Amino acid sequence: MKTHKHFICVLLTILASSLATAAPMPGTGGGYFGSAWFTNSQGILVGPHSTWWECNEAFQTSLDIRVNDWGWTVKSISPCSYTPPFSAGHVGYETAYAVDSSDPGTSLGHVEAIINKIALLREQYRITEYENALQRIK
Repeated sequence: MKTHKHFICVLLTILASSLATAAPMPGTGGGYFGSAWFTNSQGILVGPHSTWWECNEAFQTSLDIRVNDWGWTVKSISPCSYTPPFSAGHVGYETAYAVDSSDPGTSLGHVEAIINKIALLREQYRITEYENALQRIK
């Protein structure tokens, strides 16, 4: 029982510190979020972040730690996409993608290929510029 209490305290400390460093979009409650699911039935969620690029960097860092340091294998991802304020789900162009989960390294390579294609599309179609213009309409 003592170990269980210790685990909960550590978990609450981590949660509190991550909430303290979260950067929601000023005044909106919305932001960019990314998530992943692993073959060991564990998952991650990053966000909220003010931009897709900030979210993507945090998402890839989080994946890298779990795959390269902890040996987890990615099963599926929902790359960073925008969630508006007071919304229960993601709104955006990205959806969930299944990942080749034969081993940790292969799964991370597959994730990187998906994210690189998304980044190229965002640049090709100037999505960030479009999103910034929408924010100025307010």
